[in-house]
Amino acid sequence: MMEPPDAQKSTPFYVQASFILVLDILRYDIFVDPLNRLVNKLSEGTYSFLGDFLAILFAICALYLLLKYEGKSYFRLSFTRKAIGRFFLAFAALFVWSFLVANLFPISSNQEAINEAISSTNWWDSHALPIMMMLVGPICEELIYRGLATSLCQKWPVLGLDLLIPAALFGVLHLDLGQGFIWTDFLQYFGAGLILGLYLKKSQSIYYPIALHIAWNSFVYLL
Repeated sequence: MMEPPDAQKSTPFYVQASFILVLDILRYDIFVDPLNRLVNKLSEGTYSFLGDFLAILFAICALYLLLKYEGKSYFRLSFTRKAIGRFFLAFAALFVWSFLVANLFPISSNQEAINEAISSTNWWDSHALPIMMMLVGPICEELIYRGLATSLCQKWPVLGLDLLIPAALFGVLHLDLGQGFIWTDFLQYFGAGLILGLYLKKSQSIYYPIALHIAWNSFVYLL
């Protein structure tokens, strides 16, 4: 079982964790887009690289906070039949949710951006996109949104907010806020965030949702 928040996980943790979450969600709005305007348009490769670099940087910060305030409680790993069964069950849930999304909702702006990046010839996406999408991206997102955000919300388990808030933040992360708040885009990733968050709760280890996210992204990318 994950240990409950200890007495030392107080104001500094909540401030720092909230700060990292805001910076990651708004990394393009706060850092990349202003720089793009300042230099009168970055190259496509540089634009993509900066966004990915900041995501990795904030994930490292999230990892530091988790190790400092949670210790080993998020980083336990054991291979059991139950754990393996839950992995395939969670993967199947993502598959069903993806099927429903594909038939009920229009393609999200995030998926459109990924499709453009796959066909891009710029120096960053043409070389780094596969590893970012299938490995580095899932690790970063799970450390921040299943790890840090869940730890931040552990004080409110009764209402399910420790599951709902991280999933909502995960949904907002995948929005193009320049186009406004598109509910169908949000719901697609909110649903996926709920599945990943529930899997974290059941598995009691951050490694499992990381592995699931890697497996799902790899499946989608290679399909």
